[in-house]
Amino acid sequence: LLETISFSMAILAASCGVTTGYSYPLLSGGHFAMVWAWPIACIFVTCVAASMAELASSMPTSAGLYYFSAKMASKERSALASWITGWSNITGQVTLICSINFSCTELITTAIAMGTDGAVVLGSGPTFGILMAIHLTQAFFCSAGTRILARMTVVTMVLIRESQEQASMTTTIGATVSLLVCAGGQRASSMDAWTKFENNTGWSNNVWAFILAFTSPMWSLTGYDSAAHIAEETAGAARAAPIAILVGVAGTEILGWLYYIAASYATSSVPDILQSKLVLPLGQVFLNVLGKNGALTLWCSIVV
Repeated sequence: LLETISFSMAILAASCGVTTGYSYPLLSGGHFAMVWAWPIACIFVTCVAASMAELASSMPTSAGLYYFSAKMASKERSALASWITGWSNITGQVTLICSINFSCTELITTAIAMGTDGAVVLGSGPTFGILMAIHLTQAFFCSAGTRILARMTVVTMVLIRESQEQASMTTTIGATVSLLVCAGGQRASSMDAWTKFENNTGWSNNVWAFILAFTSPMWSLTGYDSAAHIAEETAGAARAAPIAILVGVAGTEILGWLYYIAASYATSSVPDILQSKLVLPLGQVFLNVLGKNGALTLWCSIVV
């Protein structure tokens, strides 16, 4: 059960999701969007996760979503429902991996800019090169033979699998505490941190601008179906899979919200942060609050 929960939370990873998605609420409402867009979106995500948990409990198979769709549709439409769900899922997996790799690329390029005091700001060409290097590295490992994959799995289990969830939680908690404690005189007032709305999207409709801030939680809170996909390999899957889905989502929602609250307090001026040359504006908040060495240390831990 604990391993299944760890697997689910490691994929969700609030630390990476909030760090790379901070720019959306920053533009789409400032402090108000940082604090409130996340929990509002979480309400709807939780409903979907609860429904999936119930399905995973009643039908714990590795097919997961495809099988659920086939069983819930009528006999005449079961094949079509499963086919549509399957292709939608694989399309989502491909695009999700690309978006995760691009986010990793942005984390790396931001770290380079932070480390060089803004002297090296990589353009689209080098950024694309780093992205392709990540893609090709993954393609190489995924295309390796069975013997190599088996050895890689052993190494991964020893070095990463058992600590990935703890590392994600540690970096999230570390970032949250650091931003709150070290902000000092740069800390925004509670009134501003919780209620100040600043629309910098270019859209005149503030409601629509605020809705755009949902992009961050909706992107971060994906992948909780992973527990359903590994159900056949899990002992007591009818109980472990749904618990892993619900605990993983709830844990990520809580950690992510606390992280965003800390980021809102640490953001002394939204317009100033928007003027930063860093690819990911939260990097500028880290620099302002923690200094170069502290910011790089915490930032690199998030990258890893």
